[in-house]
Amino acid sequence: DPRGTEAHVVSRLVESASAAIMPKGRLGFFYDMLSISQKPFMRTQRNRNRKEQAEFSSALASMPFLYLFSDAVLHLNDMGPSASLPGEGDFCQAELHELQNAELSEHESGPCIVGFHEVPPISGKLSHFDLILRVGSVEVRSIEDVRAAIMAGEDSELPQDNIVMVKRAPFGRRNDIFPGKRGWIFLERFCSMVK
Repeated sequence: DPRGTEAHVVSRLVESASAAIMPKGRLGFFYDMLSISQKPFMRTQRNRNRKEQAEFSSALASMPFLYLFSDAVLHLNDMGPSASLPGEGDFCQAELHELQNAELSEHESGPCIVGFHEVPPISGKLSHFDLILRVGSVEVRSIEDVRAAIMAGEDSELPQDNIVMVKRAPFGRRNDIFPGKRGWIFLERFCSMVK
């Protein structure tokens, strides 16, 4: 639910279930992405600090118990790939100096932005998870390619050498594997079966 369009529906269903069941204990629901501190995925977000990283690691270690100690667990059947997000797959150009503030990571598709050393200005065009395609006229396939192209662009007086071309991926590389066939979801279902 990357756009947050279903959260209120799920919340309403939990409230209805609580009113109907009237549990003696506490009734709650775990909404994966929203319930655990995530890596930044918006331009204005900062990286997790040490406390948040420790909480994230603790939450991951506790995940099997979430399923083992719950009175009831509902697993949704495969719903198929999610709809595309606004801007996903769009191409965007930015100035070279913006890329110098970016933290990069290697992915199957090539180098991508995973954070920023400093919160980028509102006027900036680069975002988290942008896939870097070209720096100037150079097509890049690795972080080393990006660094070499940045150095070449800094030494160049040609305006086109100071342009970065990226492809948008608002939440990172899309996972097109159906939910029921993903390994971590199988683990969750296995924990429920063991219980």
